[in-house]
Amino acid sequence: MTVTYLLFAGLCLGVARHVNAVDLTLKSGETSGAAIDASVTKIRTKCILAHDYYFLRRLAEAQMESIAATTGGIWRVNDTQLTTVQKSCYSTLYWNCSKVQTEFNINVWNLNMTDLQKPLHSGLVMSLFILTLDKLIPLSKKEQAAYWVQYINANGSENSFIDSADKLENKTDCASAQIDLVFVIDASGSVGSNNFWKTKTFLNNVVSNLDISNYETRVAVISYSSSPFLIFGLDTHSTKTAVTNAISAILYTGGGTDTDTALDLARTSVFTNTTRKSAAAKVLVLVTDGHSNSETRTVAAAQKLKDAGVTIFTIGVVNPKVSELTAAASEPSCTHYIDLKDYNEIDFIVKEIESGSCKAPTEVPEDTLLLNNTIPKTNETKQQVIQVTNTTKSTLGTTVLVSVRCGRVIVYASFNNSYPNEADYDYKTSATDDEPGKLFLLPKTELTKLALNVLSKRRFDLNSSACDNPSYDINIKPTAPRIKAACIVKKINSSCTAKQLDSACYNGTSVVGEVSRLFNNSILQNGQVQEQVLEIGNSTHSSGSIIWVSAQCAEVTVYGAFNNSYPIEADHHYKTSARDGYLGKIFAMRKSKYQNFTLTIFSKSDPNLNVSSCHHPSYTISIMPKDPEHEVVCHRRADERHCTPAETKAKCPKTPKTEMACIVKHVRSKCSAKRLDPACYDSKPVISDINKLFDNCVEKYGEVQERVLVIDNSTDSSGSSIMVKAECAEVSVYVAFNKRHPTESDCDDKTFATDGSPGKLDVVKNTKRDQLSVTIRSRRRYGLKSISCHHPSYTVSIKPKDPRNPPSAGYRQLSINAWISTGLLVAWRLA
Repeated sequence: MTVTYLLFAGLCLGVARHVNAVDLTLKSGETSGAAIDASVTKIRTKCILAHDYYFLRRLAEAQMESIAATTGGIWRVNDTQLTTVQKSCYSTLYWNCSKVQTEFNINVWNLNMTDLQKPLHSGLVMSLFILTLDKLIPLSKKEQAAYWVQYINANGSENSFIDSADKLENKTDCASAQIDLVFVIDASGSVGSNNFWKTKTFLNNVVSNLDISNYETRVAVISYSSSPFLIFGLDTHSTKTAVTNAISAILYTGGGTDTDTALDLARTSVFTNTTRKSAAAKVLVLVTDGHSNSETRTVAAAQKLKDAGVTIFTIGVVNPKVSELTAAASEPSCTHYIDLKDYNEIDFIVKEIESGSCKAPTEVPEDTLLLNNTIPKTNETKQQVIQVTNTTKSTLGTTVLVSVRCGRVIVYASFNNSYPNEADYDYKTSATDDEPGKLFLLPKTELTKLALNVLSKRRFDLNSSACDNPSYDINIKPTAPRIKAACIVKKINSSCTAKQLDSACYNGTSVVGEVSRLFNNSILQNGQVQEQVLEIGNSTHSSGSIIWVSAQCAEVTVYGAFNNSYPIEADHHYKTSARDGYLGKIFAMRKSKYQNFTLTIFSKSDPNLNVSSCHHPSYTISIMPKDPEHEVVCHRRADERHCTPAETKAKCPKTPKTEMACIVKHVRSKCSAKRLDPACYDSKPVISDINKLFDNCVEKYGEVQERVLVIDNSTDSSGSSIMVKAECAEVSVYVAFNKRHPTESDCDDKTFATDGSPGKLDVVKNTKRDQLSVTIRSRRRYGLKSISCHHPSYTVSIKPKDPRNPPSAGYRQLSINAWISTGLLVAWRLA
């Protein structure tokens, strides 16, 4: 039986309800509202059609209602419009068409009418056509209707456009949204008392369309001129009437425009001074003429808010200073900065602010538990957008677990889309009272942010006390990386070492009683829970597996499942636990010999035990086939297969015991690592290069990595020569005899290497039994500009000084790609 040691394998794995990525914006013939919304969001997010004032979305409805569905897609683009765009792509729209190709990989020059059946293609071409008109899009629905008839659809009806737009805006987007909304309004002399009164009317219009309560949307207002003044905070008013009355009572002051101090007040005294227990999106709306006392200080104050997870909308009126307000707004500025020509037009962007506020993400760290998120008691659907920040800068995966009480929850997730939804998502899961939801996610880089869109709705078919207050919980946590590996590691001078046996690494004698074993797995002493995922194949074609678990100074829980690559408490077929003196056992039966069995192991140290052996808490997992049809005895790489006992003597000669790691593989890597061992040499003797680790990846982001190696003395040499080379990296090497972890303060010798300056050590053994430990610390070197620096790496070579016993013939060198990262078990690591 083969054990594949896993800790996240790249894609969303093992989720029964997981659905493949969906993008309806690229589905030919799709006309759903979700596809339209997703297409518009993509176009606006990339600022292809900046400041469209909701026109593109309204236009889609108007075009579909007034023109029959033939060609041209949702926006009913005709041949003339497509030709106009394509000609302009060679001249006035060259930059815009190039941006479309860069952002969406869509070549506008080569599009035909059939291509426009895809929603995104149709929307992009219509957006570019509007740009060819060189006419600014008006703000009001009435003026947009006239614009539509004059420039886009001469047969259209202005009343029809307005009616369809009204229907869109009557939809509820913000049911029970959890938002902390802060208005910062300019009461300076340049605004004037009349426009200040209109600002208050705008605020009340926004508030009237939100669900105001202590558990949903809360509102605060800061008025400022020469100095800021907090009118009321987020905890002051809990009803819509109270908020609108308080806004109406705000007095106009006049004076200077000290915008930066008003923004600082919002950050230090409003968003932080709150009694809200649940997570909420933080939104700030700045309404001003934009001419502050200091643009530099204003932009700096806005950046501090954005760094704290606040989404900023800026609304400029009466000849605003555009550079200041676009810099202060959140990205993309084309959707977060609105230039109003007159306060009389402000009613027409209420929908924009409402929609943007409800889509503003709640920023949370990667290890977050969001409890008791309320679900509307009505029949409305609540939306919550969450952005998960990778505070640990790791490339590890993320687990999202969802549980619900008296409701139904759907979660859309994406690393590429800040607003995943039913029309555009990478991952999806659902949850009900009886069945929790679960997602397994892995970013492409450590800087990638994860976005979640959570839709929840109450159930009315349950008669339970939980339905008095329906809610859901979301648990977001980083998970260990999954690595496919096949190796044997033998414990050498280490308190805690992991072992993995593979069909290619067995002794020549028959191994059936204990096919796979991982023993002395190190556990942290600080009580932190560790996680390990194992995938067990069935190379012996047995009917099942027997798993034994033992623990030393530790508490271990093991979940097992077939055809589920991440069994947990909420979703498993088998479960056992172990602690000191009490073994755990699982007997798993296969329905088919092709079923893979997966184990998830949670372990932590036992705080109640305080004995010397507890300095190194650990656990052991043993996996045995129940009734194997095949014995795994042949393990020559030249002839790797399963042999019967009769074949063993004739075709599978006995191979000596292998000490140290022999083979680790991970294919998605531009940097490979090789570890050669006395049992893994080529057929002819290799003396000049006994052990070599080359092209070891160094993290690009300057973090220090550490590797610990134990070098045996199979050639009975009197010592070793160690050469170290670095490429776009800084490498320190510390060596010591008979020590597990040499460091700078505790080593026998050390050397350093940088680009063009290799390091070298000559170490001499006192006895041939002395074992040499090597600690390698590496990090990227900055200031170098070359292609090779895209993949910084280092090489370590170990050669015997005067080998008395050269390696015998018959050994074959193994060289398999590996991703050398912190989680890889290429070398011995400490707890």
